[in-house]
Amino acid sequence: MNTSIHRPSIKASTLAFIVIGLLFLSSVFTIVGPGERGVVVTHGEVTGQVFDEGFHFKMPIVTKVVKMDVKFQMLNLLQAPATSKDGESITVDIHAKYSLESDKVSTIYKAQQNNYESELIKPAFQDAISQSIAQYQASKLLVDRVQISNLIAENLGKSLKQFHINVQEIFLENIEFSESYSSALEKKL
Repeated sequence: MNTSIHRPSIKASTLAFIVIGLLFLSSVFTIVGPGERGVVVTHGEVTGQVFDEGFHFKMPIVTKVVKMDVKFQMLNLLQAPATSKDGESITVDIHAKYSLESDKVSTIYKAQQNNYESELIKPAFQDAISQSIAQYQASKLLVDRVQISNLIAENLGKSLKQFHINVQEIFLENIEFSESYSSALEKKL
């Protein structure tokens, strides 16, 4: 007596059809997470349409959605070089808190794709540091640290505003002088 249970077998073609169907269904929608915006790109061109947070339908294969972070982000520049008003070489460790304008992410993506930090923010940050520190004597850099941070934030904000990037805060963490200047300072004390 045969007591085995007869189970219907799933054919490979049926399984392949199910897998292809699931892949197709997953390609017709996208989810944009909290603090993100989705830039719609159709046939490789930025359409100008931006998806807010949530569940969205899209055309499979021809449309992709590039997610861009619009929350505040930190950029750290360590050992950034600059020269004081009196020609002293210094380096600073400095941090910038910034965000992208959420309604302009398609413009940012069209111009820079996801390279905005390396191609826009870092060079503008270095320029703002150099311009701001060049206005102070080396002997005043430690004393006027807060004013220098504010000036860097102001200069960086002006520079990045045209690219729809907002600067929230600047944190000037460390100022290091050249060895010769540090030695001369120690000899004075």
